[in-house]
Amino acid sequence: MSSVGHLIKLERVAKKIKQTSLAKGICSPSYLSKIENNLIVPSDEVIRLILKRLDIELKEIPNKEEDQIVLSLSEMYKKSIIKRERQDIIEYLKSLWSNSINFMKLSNYYDYLLYSFRLLMISGKEKRYSDKFYQLLKNLEVHFNEKQTFLYNLNSGLYHHLENNNENALFHLERSLDFINKIPLEEFEKADFHNVISLSYLKNMDYSNAILFSSKALEFYKDNLLFERSIDCYLTIGIAQKNLINYKNAEENYNLALKLANDLNLEYYKSIILHNLGFLYASQDIHEKAIIYYKKSLEIKDMCGYMEGAIITILSIVKEYSKQNNSIQVQQWCKEGLKRIIHSEDQFYKSYHFHFLIYRYLYNITPEFESILKKAIKYFEEINDDRHTQKYSILLADYYFKVNKFKAAGLFYKKSNNVLLRQKKIKSWEDL
Repeated sequence: MSSVGHLIKLERVAKKIKQTSLAKGICSPSYLSKIENNLIVPSDEVIRLILKRLDIELKEIPNKEEDQIVLSLSEMYKKSIIKRERQDIIEYLKSLWSNSINFMKLSNYYDYLLYSFRLLMISGKEKRYSDKFYQLLKNLEVHFNEKQTFLYNLNSGLYHHLENNNENALFHLERSLDFINKIPLEEFEKADFHNVISLSYLKNMDYSNAILFSSKALEFYKDNLLFERSIDCYLTIGIAQKNLINYKNAEENYNLALKLANDLNLEYYKSIILHNLGFLYASQDIHEKAIIYYKKSLEIKDMCGYMEGAIITILSIVKEYSKQNNSIQVQQWCKEGLKRIIHSEDQFYKSYHFHFLIYRYLYNITPEFESILKKAIKYFEEINDDRHTQKYSILLADYYFKVNKFKAAGLFYKKSNNVLLRQKKIKSWEDL
C-alpha cells in the first residue's frame, strides 16, 4: 500500500478543507476517511478526482529513487543537526516539497515525514507546517518501527519544548530515552538527543539531569571539534549551575563558551554569552556589573542585527534598574524597548510589548496599570508561559493588597500559587 492516503490527509488538513467538502461528488466522507487512513485501496479514478480537487500533482517514482530520496534526506538531517545552517535547510525543503511524492514503501514515507519534521523545526519557519506534521505523525505512530518511534518521540518532545508545553516535551523525550540503548544509533544522534533532553530538563527545573545530559553531549561535540554545539552545552550547563546557586561553576562554563566564541569570532554567540554573564551577576545583586555585561551584549546584537535578542537584553537592563528603583532609567529603557516592537501580533513581540508596558506603568501607576496586568496574565496563560503568569499574578496581587482590595489580591495570590504547585507537580497540600 502506498502513501497516497496519508498525503491526501496532509494536504486536506493544510488547506483546512473538511472531509465532507473534499468528498462531495466523488465518494462518501466515510470512504474518504478510510482512504486517508490507508484502510482501503481506492480506484485510480477516485484518487485522480481527489488530487485534482486538492490541486496537487502526484509524482510516481521507482523504488530505487524512493530509497535515494530518503538517503539524501537522512544525510541532510545529519548535516542540519550538526551545523544548523537554517537558510540551507529552507532551500532544501523548498526543493524537496516542490513535488508531491507517492511513496510505495510506507516505511520510506514515515522516514520522509520524520526527517522533514525535524528539519522544519530547525529552520524556525512555517509553524503551521510543524503543527500539521505533528498531528499527522501522531496518528501514524502505531505503524512505526523502533527507530521511527525514537525519532517520533524526539521530534514530538522538541515540538512541545518550542511550544512551552514543558511536561509534554519531557514525557516524549523520556520515552525516546527508553530506546537509546536498544536500537543502533550513530554517535551524532545520541549527542543530539542528549542535548535536546538536557534543554527539556532545564525548562522543567531538573537542573542535575540538565547538567548530566548536556555533559554527555558536550563530550561528543568536543571530541569532534563541533565548537558551536559545544558552546550550546556550556551555556546549558552554566544556566543549570546558576539555578543551583553554583555561581562559580556557572561562570567557569560561561567563560569556556566565551573563549570559544572569541577564538572563532562568533559574534552571535558572544552576545548570548555576555547576556548570560550579565544575568549571572544580576542573580547575585551585582547590579552595575550586570548592566555592563548587558550593554556589551546589546552592542553586539545591534551590530549583528539580532533584533529579538536585543529586545531581550533591553528588558534585562530594565529589570536591573527597577531593582535599584531607578525610575528614570526604567522609563528610558522601556521607551527604547517599545520603539523596537515591530510585529505586535507576533507571540515574541506581543509578550515583550506587555513586559515593557508593565514596567513603564509600574513607575507611573495609572488606572491602566491594573488593566494591562490583567490582559498580560490572560495572554501568558494562553501561551503556556507559567513563569510570567506567576510573576505578574504576584505583582497584581501585591498592588491589590496595597489598595485594600483583599479579595482580588487573594485570587491572584492563589493563581500564582497554583502555577508553582503545578511546576512542582504537587497535587494537594498533603504532598508538601
